[in-house]
Amino acid sequence: MNADHIAEQESQGDTSPRRMEKTVIYLTRHGWREDWDNAEWKRTASLPYDPSLSNLGLKQAMELGIALSSAGVKRIYCSPYYRCVQTANEVANASATLSNPIPICLENGLSEKFSEVEAKKHVAGIPDRRSREELFPDCPHLDADYSSLVEKYAWVYETKEMVLERGKKVSAVLGEIATRERGTFLIVTHASVLISLVRAFLDDDKLDIRSAVCSITKLVYDEEKLIWKMKIKGDCSHLAEGEQRPYSFSDEK
Repeated sequence: MNADHIAEQESQGDTSPRRMEKTVIYLTRHGWREDWDNAEWKRTASLPYDPSLSNLGLKQAMELGIALSSAGVKRIYCSPYYRCVQTANEVANASATLSNPIPICLENGLSEKFSEVEAKKHVAGIPDRRSREELFPDCPHLDADYSSLVEKYAWVYETKEMVLERGKKVSAVLGEIATRERGTFLIVTHASVLISLVRAFLDDDKLDIRSAVCSITKLVYDEEKLIWKMKIKGDCSHLAEGEQRPYSFSDEK
């Protein structure tokens, strides 16, 4: 799957030519996690809540990179957790060049939503993720000058309502940046945060969307109506294994 195939997945009711898509945001979820394959991994890991991608996850991230390689992504906003950074790095690897770099901006506002059990297990003083300095050797595309819109994201339990509110705040800022600068942007985040962001961009608190690993959701800004429209919804046709690990808010007990 490439950018031309992505176009085929778009809503059939919109006849506007693609050249008029001046502002585009793609959203994706990180690839398959190492701890999903190895249940014992967390027992010995120094950062048990910051797993890397598994071999399958890296393959999915590469397939995502190929799918978006000609989409013209100019910047990636990424959760600071390692699995997201690795996913973003593969997308950048697929199309970045010396003359056309694709910076990856670590954004705390895109961080994981932790369950109540996970939050309670966190031990004060033990970092929940790698530092920016630790990430640089593995990800040369990181933007060292980018300052997160959210200065610090605390390890706390968030209800669905809280993460939806976070999505509204972050989408408002990222949306303003995108419409001001124009171009194509990519957001790499986590399952529930992706859903929250899409709902916020589309101003639809009841939108049902499945957030699968390395899926592609595409939003385009309508400059006449001043609203975001969804052109692709959770597409996984670029992945050899198809849709994997889908999540929606309806899955919550």
